[in-house]
Amino acid sequence: MLKAVLVALIVLSVTPSARAFENIEADAAYNGPIKARIAREFAQGLTMLKAQAEHLNMPVREKDISALQRHMYAKARLIGQCTDDVVTAQKKAVRKLDAPRLVDRCVTSHMKFIEGINRKDKSVSTCATLSVDHNAMPPYEFLKLRMRTFGEEDYTALKKCVDSKPYQGLDRKLP
Repeated sequence: MLKAVLVALIVLSVTPSARAFENIEADAAYNGPIKARIAREFAQGLTMLKAQAEHLNMPVREKDISALQRHMYAKARLIGQCTDDVVTAQKKAVRKLDAPRLVDRCVTSHMKFIEGINRKDKSVSTCATLSVDHNAMPPYEFLKLRMRTFGEEDYTALKKCVDSKPYQGLDRKLP
């Protein structure tokens, strides 16, 4: 019995999907429909990069491919986190929620936020440091992206941090 419990604890602590989202439904979505969507969008992005490079008579730059890989991984995690949040809300709700619409609104809201921030702004850089997710889902193999050992930036946590402004006063000089 003790051996079975120890094996279960080891599997749960090593398996990334066992600790990535609060709800198993979000883990299933990350490994299923979200993965398929990201694969399509990634292929489309690579096609666009190739067309742009051909138009400019240049090879595709490695840094552009790397940026696309990181963006697609962050987007997959964002969709998973939005799915997780909606599943949690749905479990607490009295009436049925329109989950696909709520997930899309969540993703759109965060993507607009990320596109509009100035990363050189001191408050944003402070929040970016505070919003690193060390238990992030692993990237899909087709992205060929190596995980950083220090974690990945969490778009939902970054937005919550910037919105709540916990960094106010951090730049004041102490007496």
